[in-house]
Amino acid sequence: MGYIKYLLCITFILNSTAATKLLELTSKQNILNIRYMNSANQMTIYKKGNTELKYSANFKAFPIMKAKTNSDFIVKKSIKNHFVIWQIPHVNDYLSPLKSGRISIFNSNLNNNKVIGIGNSPIIQTPSNILTFIDSDNNSIEILKVRESLKVATIKLNSRRAYFIPTVTVLNNSVLYSDINDKGEIGLIFLDLVTKKRKILHKPNRLSTYFESCYLNGKFYILESSAEQSFTSIYSLDPKEIDFSKRTIITSTSNGPSHHLQCSREDNSLYFVSQFKGKTRVNSEVAQINLQTKSLNVRSDLKFVTSIGMLDNQIIIPFRKKIYLLKNKQDEFLIGNTAEAGK
Repeated sequence: MGYIKYLLCITFILNSTAATKLLELTSKQNILNIRYMNSANQMTIYKKGNTELKYSANFKAFPIMKAKTNSDFIVKKSIKNHFVIWQIPHVNDYLSPLKSGRISIFNSNLNNNKVIGIGNSPIIQTPSNILTFIDSDNNSIEILKVRESLKVATIKLNSRRAYFIPTVTVLNNSVLYSDINDKGEIGLIFLDLVTKKRKILHKPNRLSTYFESCYLNGKFYILESSAEQSFTSIYSLDPKEIDFSKRTIITSTSNGPSHHLQCSREDNSLYFVSQFKGKTRVNSEVAQINLQTKSLNVRSDLKFVTSIGMLDNQIIIPFRKKIYLLKNKQDEFLIGNTAEAGK
């Protein structure tokens, strides 16, 4: 996959300002240091200095970890009082989406942080007690239970290509992931963890195709796009009947590339970054597909969105040293241009 799906802090673009209708996320602390914050702004996990990660709640703060080298931290909420932390070492010296670092589980109730592996790209799966991450040294996908800090399975990958990050989506014992064969062909693969049976679902014939996936309301959702050809296809698969020929097409357009797929349970929607024609240029914006109405809407006006993420069930846009929200306090979209779904 040619796009980094994780927000290494904030996208920095200097000497530029943006006029937007979107709301800016604010905090009592410097927003650039926040690594997790709940919607009530009563609890934060934040970076202090170049090496320390701290937890703050109820007007009290205490350290979670202190690294020996300049580091950054990616924090993801799992089950109650449990957070998954990816420590990225030497953050200013070596830039790579596959940079391995310590992955740990922090229990805020016990004030305990336990290292459970070395790797990158951690994802909270379904149910939220399941964690996956990529072990680049052993060329594998690791699956663990968060509460128990217990390894469930290891999936060996074929590809050792630089900058290839496989998509991984887990639902109980069903795993959907991507891999590249010795000929350089990418494939979408389904694995049953109980029977150990694998099934290649789809091998696209377009150049530089990549997959992204997520799970929502009983279905796998897959984004298929390319860094070299302008197209985007999003479709769903039923985990109970994995048959690519029976996939449901959500949208298929000539826009692209598209990336950073997010499944939102809050409003039964898919969010991703894609390209849309403006009056004078092609703009990169946040797209939303409402799965009930199947409408495709442009939800940002920043013209150069490069990534989105999820913070406490809200879609956020890191952009030019700021973080923007798509909705107001009344849960209403601030921008609502309807785009052509192109089914």
